[in-house]
Amino acid sequence: MKNTTKEKGYSANSYLSNESINQRFEVSKQLLIMNSSPVEDSKEQKVLTRINEILYGQPDANANEEEFYILLNIVHNNFLTRLTEAFPELNENEIQICCLMKAGFDTSKICFISKYAPTTIRIKKTNIRKKVGITDGGNIIDFLDEYLTNLEEKKRKPFWKNWLKFITTKIKPIPGPY
Repeated sequence: MKNTTKEKGYSANSYLSNESINQRFEVSKQLLIMNSSPVEDSKEQKVLTRINEILYGQPDANANEEEFYILLNIVHNNFLTRLTEAFPELNENEIQICCLMKAGFDTSKICFISKYAPTTIRIKKTNIRKKVGITDGGNIIDFLDEYLTNLEEKKRKPFWKNWLKFITTKIKPIPGPY
């Protein structure tokens, strides 16, 4: 799971509009579900293979999964990057579950995509809550959104404080009438 948006032609200055990125993200979400289908010889799987060949130049489902995480990062204000930086103790499976929840997947879809049983997902969510400091039953995404937003604001404040301190101590007022 890579967390760079420079790949696949996506960047902050990309030629794609926000609307088209959001549409591509929604398509990526649907392809992620379809790629998780256990039936390999079905008509749907053949169509999916063809879609992957057209969109990614290869029939490999991993290309879509990689794009999903890149687009999630773009659409949700670097959620994946900020999550992994703020909580290095989360393992890859826990990060995957957080990302799938952030993308709006319910537990049944997360089970389908990750190929875990519902009980396993509940256990993993409990582990996530413990690792990030959420009380039992607390909403993981609401907590992470608030925590990561506050963390970003805290990172910005020292810059302004240092800048103001520099301005007030280093720059002397110009003498004379105003």
